[in-house]
Amino acid sequence: IKRNFTDKGMCAEYAIHDSVNDKGERNLHIHILLTTRPILENGEWGEKSRKVYKYDNDGNKIKKKNGRYDCTTEKTTDWDDKGNAKKWREDLVRAFNDIAEEIGIEDERWEWKSFKDRGLDIKPTIHLGEKATALERKGIRTDKGDYNREVSYLNSLIVKVGEFRKERMDKLVGRVKDTASATVQTVKNEVLELIHRTAAKKGVMSAPIVKSKYYAKISNREVLSNPKTAEDFITKNGITTFTQLQEYITEHTKTADERDTAYKSKWQRLQDLKELAAVYAEYSHLRDVMKERQSQSIFTQKKFDKEHGEEIEQFPEVESRLFELKGDKKATPKAWAKEIAELEESVPALRQNYIREVSGLAAAEVIEYTKKDMERIEANERRAAERQQPQRKKQQELS
Repeated sequence: IKRNFTDKGMCAEYAIHDSVNDKGERNLHIHILLTTRPILENGEWGEKSRKVYKYDNDGNKIKKKNGRYDCTTEKTTDWDDKGNAKKWREDLVRAFNDIAEEIGIEDERWEWKSFKDRGLDIKPTIHLGEKATALERKGIRTDKGDYNREVSYLNSLIVKVGEFRKERMDKLVGRVKDTASATVQTVKNEVLELIHRTAAKKGVMSAPIVKSKYYAKISNREVLSNPKTAEDFITKNGITTFTQLQEYITEHTKTADERDTAYKSKWQRLQDLKELAAVYAEYSHLRDVMKERQSQSIFTQKKFDKEHGEEIEQFPEVESRLFELKGDKKATPKAWAKEIAELEESVPALRQNYIREVSGLAAAEVIEYTKKDMERIEANERRAAERQQPQRKKQQELS
């Protein structure tokens, strides 16, 4: 709500509903009520749209045959644009998936694209509406209800076919994995041996709190202390020796730095473009006000200046800020909007790519640090055993 609505100037009222129907099905959802009319800096409601007058070559308003000035209506915001629904849905799903990854849910991810966009044969149901819902609850069948029941039945058949195929594929994959596992067991893996020794002796991996470049970036560090996490990381990347682990760190550190640079560059470009577009929009409005002021007569200009004094006062500052941002380059608001949309789609993916690299490198740092910690622990145990040997020998001689 903050990121998508209130940060952009909207007012948002929300209500979280949680209920269970007579079938025991839970219906947890949220309603968000939004404004399409902006609030001005002075706290008053702004207009949903404004008139944009047309001018002749001399800068005068053009009159139509009926005596009225020729103008068009321009919306002051794009908040009611239907395309926003897709953006908001995608942003919500990304938030779900980010949280799932943060708390360690690996087997569930949400999808914002439609069945059609995802290439699925599953058909969507239709919205019943208040009247049809009321009739269905009374046991009276409706056309919409019959349609949804038919769709649900067909979808269940599609799912069953998919599950049958998946079951057969899982069995095939299982046999391949068993064969691969038997082969892997014949190959010594010194990194896994360390992880298993650590799990048996301490139960957890050692935390490299000091001098850790990537471990310090992870918020949920408890996951990295689990030996199973380290084992999954090693298996996934096919690492069998500490030399290979070091090679992984060297290679992926370079990749992480490149992805971090790419993300920060694109992110900064996005912020610059957003600021430029916002300043240009403000400038365009103020420029129209100044043009309209020039068209005023001596008798009406004083009243006009009184009504638009704040805007007239702001114009030089905004014009200067716009020139500072764009320089001598031509203003291209449509191209800016297109690039902003492209960046808003690509920047989160760049961020996720970087996070994945950081997660892998943090796991590698934990294993490296654990190796040093275990070497220290085992060395201390050997020294302690060596110190006890003379005492044991002497006790045996006395006995």
